[in-house]
Amino acid sequence: MTRRGKYVTVAVSLAAVVLIASLLTGLFYIKKNHSKTLTELESGYQSNFYAMREGINTVESNLAKIMVSASDAESGILAAQNHRAASEALDSLGRLPIKRENTVKTVKFLNQLEDWSYSLTAAALRGKDLTEYRVQAENLLAAATQLKERIDNILAKVKEDFLIINHVEDSELLSFDFKEKDSEPDDEYPSLIYDGPYSDAEQKKSFGALESLKEIGADEAKKAAIDYGFLDPTIIGEGDEPQSFIFSCNYDGKDAFVEISKKGGLILLANVLTDKDMSDIDENFAIKKASEYARKLGYASFVPVWYNQVDGEAVVNFAGMESGVICYTNLIKVKVNSAGEFGGVEATGYSRTHEESELKPVLTASEAVSRTSPILTVKNVRLALIPDGRTERLCYEVTASYKGATYFVYIDANDGEEAEIMQTVDLPGQGRMVI
Repeated sequence: MTRRGKYVTVAVSLAAVVLIASLLTGLFYIKKNHSKTLTELESGYQSNFYAMREGINTVESNLAKIMVSASDAESGILAAQNHRAASEALDSLGRLPIKRENTVKTVKFLNQLEDWSYSLTAAALRGKDLTEYRVQAENLLAAATQLKERIDNILAKVKEDFLIINHVEDSELLSFDFKEKDSEPDDEYPSLIYDGPYSDAEQKKSFGALESLKEIGADEAKKAAIDYGFLDPTIIGEGDEPQSFIFSCNYDGKDAFVEISKKGGLILLANVLTDKDMSDIDENFAIKKASEYARKLGYASFVPVWYNQVDGEAVVNFAGMESGVICYTNLIKVKVNSAGEFGGVEATGYSRTHEESELKPVLTASEAVSRTSPILTVKNVRLALIPDGRTERLCYEVTASYKGATYFVYIDANDGEEAEIMQTVDLPGQGRMVI
């Protein structure tokens, strides 16, 4: 072979190597970009999937409330919220990789719900009778519950580590349509009360119960902890809102920690590592023991209002009692195990005590009950002071039931307005009112 031929051969070989390298590099970047694209698509699909689910949750909750509401104004507001939620659910559904023929019934339902919600809001504003709307709300609720069940089934099948786009061809998996059937809706609704009425309500940031109390130092806080039964306290930090000292310690021979307020030396929070028995706990026994611990910790004027059993412990919510009024603006929680041993307390809500006011109702209990929906079966009525944004409101708490679900309807004790509706169901482990 001539010298020139060798150069040509070498040049061709080098060109081939460069070409192969370029192709491999190109394939790498294509694959990398493809993977990035899939990840971005997954993120978008996941976001829209959960946004749709949240919209259906809102729809279901509001329909359940409209069904039993006796206030036309409140029903109109709930319907307006549903109009928006249905619209957002439709928008999210349209952004999912689902064949349109698999969503025909769902799209039709959400469109009808939008129109119905708009119509109800307009009727409420014009002062029209909403009786027929409340009857229709029950049928819409049944359909919304079926759709929610379908979405929850998909959630159970599509795990977090799977790309939704990988299931595009699995029409059965990603079909949101539900069968048309005559069935009663399940009693599982969103916005259930799992932890007692108003346990997580937004309340004012001030700590009225502490403001007039003397401020103490770390040594005095340590003494207060010992007086409460928390022995060998060692300071491990400080807390804010309200300001406090945090100690590690032991309680009845068990590891624990406790948080003591800098003003007044009150217990704000405590947790004890008790033995947990996952079997059922006797409710009456647990409430009795929790009440004893509440009094021992200085909460003598509190009464039990809510009972729940969570992870082998009983949690009893206590509310302050003043002039015969249950004060949901003034809550504490006490934990005990099946043996009745103290497991902890949460009393931050106590330090946000209500403002001084005259707790005298204008309406009678009977007048308040007459303002609730006639389809409800009333079980109990009592006066309650409830949070209302950053303020508070004196109401009659009407505990009632309808088709297996328990409702708490709060009627303003002064003007008779329906202030709030909450709901729960009597299922094991989900909590119940102590009356």
